[in-house]
Amino acid sequence: MVGNIRTDAERVAPNVMDTTPENQAATFRNQDQIWPVRVIRRGDAVRPLPYPASTKGSSRRLAPTASTST
Repeated sequence: MVGNIRTDAERVAPNVMDTTPENQAATFRNQDQIWPVRVIRRGDAVRPLPYPASTKGSSRRLAPTASTST
């Protein structure tokens, strides 16, 4: 891709489940050509998202942990 112009070398797969090593990077880089997309305009008031007071008890891991088993 040169700027916003797709070159012939940058072919996307018609389906993300049918990628090949040759078109995988281009397919993921150009998701807007595969899935429907739309612009969501912001309103007048912009507020930051709330940050959780605590992540204790969360089922999501923020970073992978190394295994200590030998």
